[in-house]
Amino acid sequence: MDESDNDKKPTPMIEGELITISTGCYSDYDVEGVFRVKKSFDAVEVLKHWEGDRDSYDSCKRFLGYLASQGYIEDVPSRELHLGNYDLDDNFGIYGGES
Repeated sequence: MDESDNDKKPTPMIEGELITISTGCYSDYDVEGVFRVKKSFDAVEVLKHWEGDRDSYDSCKRFLGYLASQGYIEDVPSRELHLGNYDLDDNFGIYGGES
């Protein structure tokens, strides 16, 4: 999220919905996975009360672990459909799950 996004009012995460959680930007952008919201929550409010170190390199992953340990989210088994690096024929593939 960049500074221009700070004006947007966040919406709460609703129990039962599926969400993807991402971290990083540009070449370090990563989708952490697909998660089911186990109980509704406002991520901004939860982050305000989280006592972890926000400036450490692994703070995003530790906050993700906190959300899971507090019962807000649960991992949902999923697979990735990679459409390609730059076009549909370039490294197209399906990853994860049973082989």
